[in-house]
Amino acid sequence: MGIFGTLLSKAAAPALAFLLCWCVVRRAALYVKLRHLGGPWWSGLTHWPHSKAIISPNCHEWYADINERYGLIARIAPGILVTSSPEVWAHVNRHPGYKRSDWYYHACRIEYQRDNVFSQTDNEKHEKRRKQMAPGYSGRENLDLEPTIDQRLEELLGLMRSKYLSTDSKVTPMDLAKKIQYFTLDVISSVGLGKAFGMLRTDSDVDDYLKSTEEGLSAISVACAIGISWMAQSPVIGKFIAPSPTDQNGFGKMIAACFRYVDERTEKPTDERSDMLASFIRHGLNGDELKTEALEQIIAGSDTTAAAIRGTLLQIMTNPRVYAKLQHEIDEASSESL
Repeated sequence: MGIFGTLLSKAAAPALAFLLCWCVVRRAALYVKLRHLGGPWWSGLTHWPHSKAIISPNCHEWYADINERYGLIARIAPGILVTSSPEVWAHVNRHPGYKRSDWYYHACRIEYQRDNVFSQTDNEKHEKRRKQMAPGYSGRENLDLEPTIDQRLEELLGLMRSKYLSTDSKVTPMDLAKKIQYFTLDVISSVGLGKAFGMLRTDSDVDDYLKSTEEGLSAISVACAIGISWMAQSPVIGKFIAPSPTDQNGFGKMIAACFRYVDERTEKPTDERSDMLASFIRHGLNGDELKTEALEQIIAGSDTTAAAIRGTLLQIMTNPRVYAKLQHEIDEASSESL
């Protein structure tokens, strides 16, 4: 045992020295590779400021500040760039040869070792899946798209008029941001799964979807920031860490709810249906692939749209000039239709 310990200690020093040298050389190579781009002085040396920003609730402002200070393309960590240029973003997505980074997109996987069209980093598989899903997302095969959205909009207006109208004697506050989330989730579940979640109808977070999403996104952000997101996809312990439909909170609970809707939907024929799920089925998606993409469409199609609507309404309501002009256009359109 003494001899073994001596040999081990003698071997450890060179191994540690080699590992240290390898880390220094690798970091130096990354630093030199992107030295022509602007960025904070520390951006070529450490990930910690970027990691701190990811965990914070104001990461988007941090990114914007970096681009304002250092240009349209700036380095924010070794090997990581951020851009505020739509032209650069379009170039990267339009031209072949660019590969999605595993460290980020695999961290965005919701299920254990299963990719959706967003998290898939293999370019050929990603392109094939996009072609299968494009008709459904484009609306070409959803003839009831606009009428379905109109129905949900009527439900939103009905909820506001029946429950949240203020009077001269009573002010009834309403969290418009939350109601917009209810609206977008009911819309995407209607056009995507063929059945609304019923959040507007019940004025509640059905199946705790919003709560589960917030918990899941928070956990993913922390794991990604401190560099342990890979653990949820590792062969040995990943299945015990990654979200599961048997979980009682977080993304797992949301997965269970979505899969239940898909199972109910696939029990019915798709020939006469025009929702996105029917389109996916007609173009070759089935089984786990179908559930994975249905889950992804709910996540991608609801919160992003809600953010856009809330931002637009905030701009209108806090800008009297814009509000007055919009009101004038509505009045003109209303009078012309009479």
